[in-house]
Amino acid sequence: MFEICVKKMNIGQKESELQTILMSFAIGQGMFDTGYKSTLNPLIIAGGPNGSLPHAQVTNRKFKKGDLVVVDLTLRYKGYVSDATRTFAIGQISVEQKQVYQIVKDSQKLGLESVKPNVDCKDVDTACRKYIEENNFGKYFIHSTGHGIGLEVHELPTVSYRSDTKLKENMAITVEPGIYIPNKFGVRIEDSLIVKNKPIILHKFTKDLITI
Repeated sequence: MFEICVKKMNIGQKESELQTILMSFAIGQGMFDTGYKSTLNPLIIAGGPNGSLPHAQVTNRKFKKGDLVVVDLTLRYKGYVSDATRTFAIGQISVEQKQVYQIVKDSQKLGLESVKPNVDCKDVDTACRKYIEENNFGKYFIHSTGHGIGLEVHELPTVSYRSDTKLKENMAITVEPGIYIPNKFGVRIEDSLIVKNKPIILHKFTKDLITI
């Protein structure tokens, strides 16, 4: 579905219009809204300053040149939930935006590489969070690194510095670091994955920054 964003997203389009396009395709493929209580809309599509809110509601704001757009696709298929996020650029973006995007991308890579059976969940969070802190954006990473996923959007274990749980083989979790600059923009990159010695990442869409 991220491929649809690349083809259909454009300047002047409303967040709500892109959501309609994506949900129309999803329903046609047998995927449905999860009914997650923290969001009033099926998806999170957040452009510009709306992207600085991790659980932004979809609005009628129009995409503008220079926006970063966070697209969080959380959908149910045959009873099970899948969760993935990518962030797109519309037109030329600032040096700061590019820097933040690269930091989040590198942070997520470190998190994914740390996932293995018998690893503490908090160590996965640390792998992501420490890197963002070392790059002076720690105060803008304002949620946990991930969570379990399955029949519900958020399940145990929590991939957080507060967690005392160890990962077990075949657990399904997310790894989703983000940086959120208040009233300016946000970046999140997220995958769902299966815990193995070499984790199985369930989303193959590129994490390179795509400019629309």
